[in-house]
Amino acid sequence: MGLGPSVPRRSEPTTPEEIRTKLIDFLYAGQSQDFLTSLRSSFLERCSEDGTLTRDAFVELLAEGEGEDYAEMLHEGGPILYRLAIYHGFYPFAPATDARLTCDAFLLSLAMMTHPADNLGQIRIGRRYLRDTEDIIRLCFQAVAQPSFVAHPENDDKNADRDFYSVFKNFTDNDDGVKIPYSPPLLPPDAPPCSSRDRSGVIMMQDMRNLVKLMLSLSMSTPPPTYPESLPVTAECICRSFGDADVDLPTFRSAVTEHLPNLFQPLRAFIARRFRILDGKPLAAAPPPPLAVSSKIISAPQTSQLRFMLHAAIPETFEELLHSGAPSYDAAEAASLLIHPKKDRLLLVSARNANTTRTFAVFICSEEFCEYLQHGSIIHPEAGYYRSCSMELAPQHGLLFASRHEREEGENVRTKIIHDHDGLVLQQGQGIWRFSEGLERVELVRPDKTEKFEVSWLEIWGA
Repeated sequence: MGLGPSVPRRSEPTTPEEIRTKLIDFLYAGQSQDFLTSLRSSFLERCSEDGTLTRDAFVELLAEGEGEDYAEMLHEGGPILYRLAIYHGFYPFAPATDARLTCDAFLLSLAMMTHPADNLGQIRIGRRYLRDTEDIIRLCFQAVAQPSFVAHPENDDKNADRDFYSVFKNFTDNDDGVKIPYSPPLLPPDAPPCSSRDRSGVIMMQDMRNLVKLMLSLSMSTPPPTYPESLPVTAECICRSFGDADVDLPTFRSAVTEHLPNLFQPLRAFIARRFRILDGKPLAAAPPPPLAVSSKIISAPQTSQLRFMLHAAIPETFEELLHSGAPSYDAAEAASLLIHPKKDRLLLVSARNANTTRTFAVFICSEEFCEYLQHGSIIHPEAGYYRSCSMELAPQHGLLFASRHEREEGENVRTKIIHDHDGLVLQQGQGIWRFSEGLERVELVRPDKTEKFEVSWLEIWGA
C-alpha cells in the first residue's frame, strides 16, 4: 500500500545461445543494422558448410586488404589470434576444446576484443563494468593457456561465476536508472562452465613468445616493414618478464600489470580499425610515430616496447625532438627542457659501462597532470595507471622505478628535477638518475644497487 506500481522484472535468457544473442545486442547497441549486416556478410562469405569459420579463413578475413607484409604477419600469428577470438566469442562461457567460430561467436569476439567493450559500464545509467582490467588480462591468459580441465573456483560460486553474473547485471538494470530487485541467476541447465572458473592452466613459453611477437608486429606501422632484425630480440627480452618457465595466471597478471600494461592495446586497435568497430567508420592506419622514424637511440620494435610499458601516454604523443646529441650538453638547459607545466616529456639515454650498452627511457608527467593526480586520483579511473617512471628497453625489459604506484595514498607523483653545481638529478620514487654537469656520465641509483655509465647519446622529446 502506498508503494506505487511495481517494476516488472525483465524476462531473462535461459540458454547460452540466448545469452550470447542478447549480449551481442548490448555490445552493438550504438551500431546500425546495416553495419551488423555487413559484418555477418563478411562471415558468411568465408564460413564452411557447417556455418563455422576455420582458423585459416578467420586469418584471411583479418588480412583482407592489409597488404602482403601484414598478411604474412597475421598468418604467422594465426593460431594465437584464433584462440583469442574463440575464447572471447563464447563469453561468458568457456568454449569447448574443439570449438570453432560461429557467426554469433565472431560478432561477440570482435566487440569483446576492441575498445568499446572496455567501457561498457559508462554506456547506460546504472550498469556496472562488463569487464575490468583484471578481467581483460585473465581472459587473454585463458585464451592462450593450455587448459587444465580442473575447475578451481574462488571463495564462492558468485565469485567463481563472475563473468556470467556480470553479463546478467547489465541485462537486468533498467534503462531509466530504476533499480530492479536483483537476485543472482542460476547458470542455465547443461550450460558449459563459466569462463571465469578455470584459472589453473599455463601458457607454454613458445606460445608466450608468439603472443608477444604478434603484439609487437601489430603495434608497428601498417603495412609493417619487413621484420627488423631487432624484433625477435625485443620479443625475447619482453618474454623474460614472465620468467623462464611456463606461465601461470598469477605470474602473467603480475608481469602484465607491472611491466606491460598496454600489451593487448595493439590487438584491440587493429580489430577496431579493420572492422570499423568505432562508429562503423573506416579508420586510417596510423603512420609510424616520430620516435620510430627519427630517434637515433630506439628502433621501431623498441618504440613498440615503450608503448607496452607506458601507462597512459603513447609514443605518438611525443612529436617534437627538443634535443638530440652526444655529450657534452649543459645540465641547466636539459633541466629547463624536462620541466613543463602542461606537456609530458620523454628522456632517452643510450649508455655503456664495462659490460654492455644499455637503453633507458624516462617518462616525466607534466606539472599540470601531476597536480591533478595528487588531488583527483580518487575519482579519475586512469589515475592509478598514469605515472612518471623509468624503464629499460631491449636488449633488457622492465620498469626500473616509478614516482607513483596505483592507489598508494599520499605518494608523490612528481619527478624531482634538480640542477646544482654537481650536475642534473632526476628522482622518481625510490630511484635516482645523477648526471654529471656535462651529462657525459650518469649514475643509476636504486635501493638495491648503484650502476655507473658513460652516456653515448641523449634525446629529449616533447609531447
